[in-house]
Amino acid sequence: MDSNDYFARLTPSSEILTPAEAQLIVPFFTNSDRSVVALKNLPEVIKGALFSRYSRSAQGVRRLFLDEFLPRRDLGIDDFSRGANHLHDQISAGEERAEDFYRRVLSDYGDDSVAELGGAHLACQDISQIAAKVIESGRIGISYLEKSSRYVPFDDKVNGQYRYYRPHRIMQSRFAGAYVAMLDALFDAYARHLPRMTEHVAQRNPIDQIEFENALTGDVVPFENIRDEDMLKSALFAYRQAVRARACDMLRCFLPLATLTNVGVWGNGRALEYMLVRLYAEELEEPQIIAQAAQAELGQVLGPFLKRANDERGKTQQAFLQSMIARQRELAQEFLTANPHPAPPPSATREGVRKVTLVSYDADAIERVVSAILFAGSELPKAEIVARVREMSDADKARIVRAYVGERHNRRHKPGRAFEHTAYEFDLLLNIGEYRDYSAIAC
Repeated sequence: MDSNDYFARLTPSSEILTPAEAQLIVPFFTNSDRSVVALKNLPEVIKGALFSRYSRSAQGVRRLFLDEFLPRRDLGIDDFSRGANHLHDQISAGEERAEDFYRRVLSDYGDDSVAELGGAHLACQDISQIAAKVIESGRIGISYLEKSSRYVPFDDKVNGQYRYYRPHRIMQSRFAGAYVAMLDALFDAYARHLPRMTEHVAQRNPIDQIEFENALTGDVVPFENIRDEDMLKSALFAYRQAVRARACDMLRCFLPLATLTNVGVWGNGRALEYMLVRLYAEELEEPQIIAQAAQAELGQVLGPFLKRANDERGKTQQAFLQSMIARQRELAQEFLTANPHPAPPPSATREGVRKVTLVSYDADAIERVVSAILFAGSELPKAEIVARVREMSDADKARIVRAYVGERHNRRHKPGRAFEHTAYEFDLLLNIGEYRDYSAIAC
């Protein structure tokens, strides 16, 4: 693919900005009209709040910024009134010197850890959920927020088309008609059932049977007893949101992985560089296109941190990743296809297929966890603690675990890291709706 061709291959952005609006966002975004865009020159708290809101909105990140953040004038900028061009010049002062310093450190000394001192926010909009999962497969030094298919309905059309990815190769092939017909049918079914499911959920959970918490006093009040007008508005809004979320949740099985989504990414320079390398190394065209677009946008923010993602060194790393995947396939073909192992006995499911299989576990899991709990509060050697725990009764071990967990009052009160000392591995056979529920990213 020509290096200048990736913009044309990106799914067009669904955001429409007027010329005046596009001028307003110049200091804060790397472009005003493409579906991959990076944030810049914004306080960290604003970037975090914007991406959090972004994950539960059908709007693009620039439209959200214009509608909900820019009018509040809480960007921590003292002299915004003098115009976007002045602000851009003000913020850009000294960038050239800083970039030269990092370039020398990275090139002359090879200190990759320097790249962890700078970070950036990147918005990848109108991409398939397959591409989203490729982006989200990295973990260290990087965080993600994906548009939720639980809180955002997908029954609308943009420019007369449902929101799903149309791969260039398929749309240029004889399969284009069949592809569009199949996905249109799935979205038609979703759109047809959404109002019915919303009505069904509301009927099963009438609002007059629900209690709401007063945000000011903390009191829990049945809906029929609410007298405060502000609390009444808040309760009605929360109820409508909850009903819609439950309806969307129950219909997510209709949404294919081609469904377009938005992913907000924050990462340090090293993590983002490796993300780009991984995307460049993918077999599918879409991740490769996103890699080129993302490098162009992030290059405006992190400059020298990312130059090696697709240079000679980066291409060598990409080739290594590609060869590793190829070797895995070859090994699986060699060792797993000639003498297949007998299938495990089916579980009691309708299809006769085991949906959840415990593959492996630590037989001494309880001893591992209890030993880790006691180790942090003791000066004894770990080996001695392990030996003593093995001699304990099951009742004592259970009491230690219960005491360690404590009284959890909400989902944010999470047990400590002692539970990381043991592992259970499950093999899950899921449909797309179940996968979205189990996915680590709210999708």
